[in-house]
Amino acid sequence: MTVREVYAEAIKGKHSSLKLLIEFAVYEKGVLKMTDNQEALHKFFNPKHRDYVNKHLEEYDAKH
Repeated sequence: MTVREVYAEAIKGKHSSLKLLIEFAVYEKGVLKMTDNQEALHKFFNPKHRDYVNKHLEEYDAKH
């Protein structure tokens, strides 16, 4: 499954946090592509990165 497919499922299932994370990683940071395998998302769920990711997602969400 690609990031694009996960994104579509996030929209369909109303998983706004996952949708926001994908938009942030793809469009804001450019560290993922929609064609990447879904496993590329795993690094964002690493507990040691949680505070960093959450902080940046909050900032990104406030801008959009």
